[in-house]
Order: sequence, then C-alpha cells, then structure tokens
Amino acid sequence: MRRIGLRETLHGTRDGQLAVDASLAERYGLSERESACAALVKRGCSAHEIADRLEISPSTAEKHLVALRRKLGVSSTLEAAVALLGEESESTARIPDAFGVVLPVSSSDKAASDTAIDSSSTDLVARLRTAATLDEMLELVRADLEDDGVVALFWYFLPLSAASFRKGDVLQRHSAPASLIDALQADSGATQARTAARLFAEPDRPVVVRLDRDDDAVSSLVAAACRRASVGVGITLGSPFGAGYVVLSAFYRTEPEATEDLAAAQSDRERRLRDRLLLMQNVAYSLGALARSAGLSLRERDALALIAAGHGTRSAAEAAGTTERALGQLLQSARRKLGADTTAEAVAKAMALNALVFL
Repeated sequence: MRRIGLRETLHGTRDGQLAVDASLAERYGLSERESACAALVKRGCSAHEIADRLEISPSTAEKHLVALRRKLGVSSTLEAAVALLGEESESTARIPDAFGVVLPVSSSDKAASDTAIDSSSTDLVARLRTAATLDEMLELVRADLEDDGVVALFWYFLPLSAASFRKGDVLQRHSAPASLIDALQADSGATQARTAARLFAEPDRPVVVRLDRDDDAVSSLVAAACRRASVGVGITLGSPFGAGYVVLSAFYRTEPEATEDLAAAQSDRERRLRDRLLLMQNVAYSLGALARSAGLSLRERDALALIAAGHGTRSAAEAAGTTERALGQLLQSARRKLGADTTAEAVAKAMALNALVFL
C-alpha cells in the first residue's frame, strides 16, 4: 500500500484501502465511486477487475467508467488511464534541477520540504547522473551512506504501487555482502514479506528492526547473518512515486551505546536515508535508468506510445506504417517484458518507468 499524500483520501475496497486523489475528484466533479474507479484505472485494471475490487456488478462498474470518461473528456478507458497518469505529475518527485533543488516532501513536516539540499547531496546527484544502471546508482548511494554505518542497501520499486505488491511485481536491486544475500534467499523471502507487511500497514512510518534482539520481522537465518556481519539495525522506508512506490532498506553496523540522544540520531538516519532514496529515484526516472530496466526495443516503446496517445490498434498501425498484426506482436512482446497482463497495464507500467521517453 503506498503512502497517502496530502491531496489524497482513503476509500475501502475488498483488498484494503485505495488511495483516491481528492483534488482530482474536486477538479472533475467525480463521485466517490468514480474516484475509486479512477484510482484503479491508473493501475491498468479492466472493467471486470474494477467490479471485482469494488464488489459491484460489471454493469455498474461500466456505468461509473462511462461517467468517468465523459468527465475527463476522453472516449476510451485506455485514454482515461493515460490522462489520469498525466495528472500525477504534481505528486511525482522531480529531477534535481541544476543541482540547486528543493527536495520533495521527505517527512510529515511540510516546512522540512522547503529546505534546500546540502552540498553532499548535490555531489551525490552529480555522481548519480554519471551512472548508467540502477546497480551503479545503488552502489553510489551505499558509498554515500557509509559514514552513517550502512553495510547493505536494498532498493525496490513497485511500478503500480499496491497492485504491483499484490502481484509480486517488484523491480529490485541490492548492494550487500554475499552472506546476507544468501540468507535472505535461503529464508524464501520471509523476512522481506514481513517487513513489507509492516511498511504497508503504516506507510508513513519507517520499519526499524533491532537485530541484537528478537524481532519476528527477521528470520533466524537473516538475524544470524546480520550478527556475523556486525549489523545491528535495519531501517526500511518507502515513498510514493507517481503511480508507483519506491522502498529503500538499509542495514547499519552495530555500534556501542552512545550517550547522546539515540532517538535524535535515529531520526537523522531516517531523514538522510529518505532523502537519498528520493534523489536516486529522481535521477533514475528522469535520466532513463528505470526505463532501461524494462529492456523495451525502440519499436515496442513507440507502439506503446501510440496506444498511450489514444490510438486504437488500427490507427496506431497506420501511424507506425505497419500492419495490425505486426503492431499486435510488438504490444505482446512489450507486455511480456513488462510483466503486464493487458495493454492498459503495459502502458501504465511503461509510464511509471518513464519508458515512453527513454529506452
């Protein structure tokens, strides 16, 4: 479940809470049901899936979708998904601009988001911009946090937020000792699943685990590996990013008990970790590292872009100068690479990865 922003309200579904953009509803005059449909359309859900999630009949779901399309001024649900994803630009974290940026909101304190980044963050942005892959970026972030005692770093991106979480559709990278990776793999994802459950139960709060004591979020295999690596604390936090949700999990060295305010020191760690998470995500999105992770070809990207622009398969094929069959094959290949069940989901994921701009 992604963290809910200031402009959003919550509405329940069979699968849990659904984030609904309150300002979007006000701007277009959407009813509560139409707003819930809009949130699901952005995730690439079909009319049947929307009916199932909201526990309404397919005909009622279609009625709400007709009203939603009319209010958005579009003629198809796919066009509605594209329009709604475009509306998310306000909440999407921005690319650091010429190294003199104001960070996106990184805490519940709005005043904190108006503080310009420090010189060390500016230096990190410059280094991140030279990296070609997500692996290189994560290694740079880990090295930047080394003075904080970070031993291992794990990055996860859910392109369609809660929908990706339910589906197990997660893009992930790590910079960590092999022993810790082996332990996480040996416990068959139990530690990651427990940590994720805690994070999504309270999306605004970091998950902090003390590894020098028993904690049911960590399997015995992982706890033992952490002790061997002299790891004492694990911090996992997440942040919404456009249609998606990004997570960073850090493991810190065991340190002797300090006399200073431990709560304040922990808060500083969490703040720096969140800021580095957003910096990496900004650059990865805006300079194409996220897009490249999908492995789309130029023709596959262009086929998705034509569908995103509102073309049907016939007009998209004409615009691309190819046959409908050839276009269908490109879309099928794009769906496979993106792990999408439908073309609407593929378009939504491609936009979340910024893959309609970059390859």
